Amino acid sequence: MAVEMKKISLNNKETSCCFISNGDLSIEVLPEQGFSIVSFKHKGRELLDTWDLNVFAGAEADVKNVSENITDTFRKGFGPSVGPWFGGKEEGGKAWQHGVCRFADWSGAVKTGTDSIKGRLNGLKAKLLGKTLDDICGFHLDAEIQFSLNRDGLEYSVVNRSEGNKGTFGIHWYFKSPAGTKVIQKTDMKKLPDFDKAKFQVKDEVVVGDPSLALGQRFDNLNMGPDSCKTRIAYTDGLNIDFRYSDSFKYTMLFSAKQFVCVEPVSGPAWQVGTFGEGMIKMTPNFDS
Repeated sequence: MAVEMKKISLNNKETSCCFISNGDLSIEVLPEQGFSIVSFKHKGRELLDTWDLNVFAGAEADVKNVSENITDTFRKGFGPSVGPWFGGKEEGGKAWQHGVCRFADWSGAVKTGTDSIKGRLNGLKAKLLGKTLDDICGFHLDAEIQFSLNRDGLEYSVVNRSEGNKGTFGIHWYFKSPAGTKVIQKTDMKKLPDFDKAKFQVKDEVVVGDPSLALGQRFDNLNMGPDSCKTRIAYTDGLNIDFRYSDSFKYTMLFSAKQFVCVEPVSGPAWQVGTFGEGMIKMTPNFDS
């Protein structure tokens, strides 16, 4: 097990990067850039789709956009942006999402353990272009996130102490999606949405999607508890990434643009502020026996 803080350059500016390794797994986290995970490796194999980190960091115009165009929508920061959570890879970087937390510097309250890193974002203290996040959000924002590596997986846990438990929380990481990749989603069949059946197959209690057909669908999650696999990315070489998460994450959004696939457990509809207390998401890479 190892936790190491290093300095890297983003847009000619130094920023901190936390490297954590434990057995076959390793991650890289940028506390000063939205507390974002930018690498997740299993046995040296990068699982996340790769991004140009200088583009990922954004320009001042992007920060200005989310600071000044204040709305009551989720996209102005009502759920922490963890991982590469932004639009624009296919659209020239114009569709930045969830910007308040996405661009915020979480480094003011970071703690590291033997195999973990914890960050807390205080909207009264954190600022974007001189304006506090509380002013931008319209309520007191206080969120705590921890990433920890166990030998069997990466665990993301979040506690929301914001005013009135306001917030919609989740993850949004783009995993690699080579030809033949499948996404298997357990869902509430009674609430099965109207979706493009050319991209999905319904089999018993699961829906199987083909990311090569550019998925885009939200499913209602079954209340199965945090120990049951609710979503799986299945690769042709036998590697799976199993997702287990608390019932507080009510939906799973599946999204892809052919070369990557996003599995996004989320606590509520992304266009609503919502309320949230706490929850956990665990991602376990494993090979079929």
